[in-house]
Amino acid sequence: MEAALASKSATPMGALANNLYNLYATMSDEDNTDLDFSSIQRFFE
Repeated sequence: MEAALASKSATPMGALANNLYNLYATMSDEDNTDLDFSSIQRFFE
């Protein structure tokens, strides 16, 4: 994402993934902000 921002490139799939992770990290009953992106799989179970 940093490279895309620096070059002002559109990355719609990256933005979607980032938004899903942020939703997962903040809306879950547990504090998931310290987990990596692969932990998002639990959000969809």
